[in-house]
Amino acid sequence: MPTMKNRLKWVALLTVGIISIYLVVCLVIYRIPAADEPAYFEGHVLYRLNDNTGTNRQLFEELVMGNRLVRLDDESIWYVSERDHKILWPSNLDELRNRGYTIKTELKAQKLLFGGYSIAKIHELDKYKEAPALIK
Repeated sequence: MPTMKNRLKWVALLTVGIISIYLVVCLVIYRIPAADEPAYFEGHVLYRLNDNTGTNRQLFEELVMGNRLVRLDDESIWYVSERDHKILWPSNLDELRNRGYTIKTELKAQKLLFGGYSIAKIHELDKYKEAPALIK
C-alpha cells in the first residue's frame, strides 16, 4: 500500500511535468516566427487601468516571460517588454492627463507560425497634445 510520502512525491512529479509541458507548448506557440519580414502597426496607446484579457497568452507573457500588455486605439492587443511598457505607460497616468498629451506609437512585430504576432518592439514614438484615452 502506497504511503503518504510516496503519494506526495507522485503529485509533485506530476505537477512539475504538467508545468514543463505547458511551458514547452507556450514557447512553441508564442515564439516560432512564420516570416522574416516584420509587420508595422500604428496607433495611439489606450490606457485601460484594469486590462485583463484572461487568456493563456496573457498568463504566459506576464507571469512567465515578464512582458506587459499594451492596447492601441483600435483595441488591438500587443505584448511588449517591460522596458518598452515603461516608455508607453508613464508611471503616473494622472500626470499624463494633467499635461494633456497622449502617445502615438508604431510597433514592429513578426507574424507567428501558429497565428498572432510576436513580442512587439517600439519602432517610432510621438507625443501629441491630446487628452489620453483613459478607460477604467
